[in-house]
Amino acid sequence: MTCQFSKQSGLALSHPRVDIGSAVSIQALRARWAGIRSAHPQLFNGLAPTVSLSDLPPSNRPELRLVIGPLPSADAAAKLCRTLERFRLTCQPTIFAGRHLALD
Repeated sequence: MTCQFSKQSGLALSHPRVDIGSAVSIQALRARWAGIRSAHPQLFNGLAPTVSLSDLPPSNRPELRLVIGPLPSADAAAKLCRTLERFRLTCQPTIFAGRHLALD
């Protein structure tokens, strides 16, 4: 499994997605994704993980966020988050903002 810049089109990047947490490294995000996906495979059918990379002010320290999608609508993203929150998982509907790396 390698980490690459996403080759998805701008249109695909604008579709609703869900942010399911952060980690200090790509390896930690991969482990988080593997654990969540194996515990709830039916919830992630057809969805792909991506890493959103942005800088945290004022330190400009990079922040890695695990973002899953694309989803067909903002309502679908909100519904997935409500479901994940029942399992005590962090979830926030989002649209990409920043640089993106694919976890594939």
